[in-house]
Amino acid sequence: MKNDKGELIHAKLKVIPLTFSGYKFWVPAKNFQIEDHVKDYGHVHFERLEAFQEYCSQWVLEPYEKNKPLWDVRSFSYGKNKEESILAWKMHHSISDGLTFQKMFDSLIGRERPVFETKQTSMRGSFYKMVNN
Repeated sequence: MKNDKGELIHAKLKVIPLTFSGYKFWVPAKNFQIEDHVKDYGHVHFERLEAFQEYCSQWVLEPYEKNKPLWDVRSFSYGKNKEESILAWKMHHSISDGLTFQKMFDSLIGRERPVFETKQTSMRGSFYKMVNN
């Protein structure tokens, strides 16, 4: 996404860390491809919230690919007719803290309201609503 001046709004998503002479720098990733970071895993069925939490617990332990930006998104469809989706986003804390991530996510999905005005729902409540429909 770009702003009115043609600048990338979330430029941090296209950089990698580089160490030179003991100092850390952020440099643009060569050959950045969004497909390397956003993957659709199709229809899945998690019987219980704990199964999805276990999946995410294992995923966050997987190392990031070398020389690629430090974030990944996975999407899964679920429901009887695959009409709903789960979007899971893993991002290294050096790129964003929780509040900054929420603001970035809101802007990417087109939500205009400030994050503190957004009604938050719990993962457990959302999951039970998902599997009981």
